[in-house]
Formats: sequence, C-alpha cells, structure tokens
Amino acid sequence: MYEWDQTLEEVRIYVNPPPQIKARDIVCTITSTHLSLGLKGSEQPFINEDFFSKVKVSESDWMMSDGEIEINLQKVQKAQT
Repeated sequence: MYEWDQTLEEVRIYVNPPPQIKARDIVCTITSTHLSLGLKGSEQPFINEDFFSKVKVSESDWMMSDGEIEINLQKVQKAQT
C-alpha cells in the first residue's frame, strides 16, 4: 500500500514496507517512464507501474526514514497533473 501527492514540479510517493526492513534491503529502479520498488531477491515488487508522463531520472531519488520509504519524482513537464 502506498500514498502519493504532487505539486506542479514533482510527485512524492510514500510506502510503508514490512517491519524490520532496512534501506539496504530495498531495490528502487526509476526510469523516465517506469517505477519499480521492492525487496532484493523478491519476485513481486511493492510497486511496478508506468508513469502517466515522463520524469527526470537524474533529479529523482528515494530515501528511507523512520521506517517509511519516500520517492521523489521530478516532472519533465511542469504543471502537468
């Protein structure tokens, strides 16, 4: 399960992984058109979705803090929802 929000410039996705998961256990792949997020060695990712429009890969990233994963995706076309 995940939640998301967006501004004119970016989309933020929030994921609560299973308990006891560390950042080193996570695999997050961001391409200009697709996001995959899951556990290393797992065949079933938490998220495996295409984007509605392109994102800037070089300016997009993810982090894990206090047991929550936050993914920040920078939009190529600003103001597009």
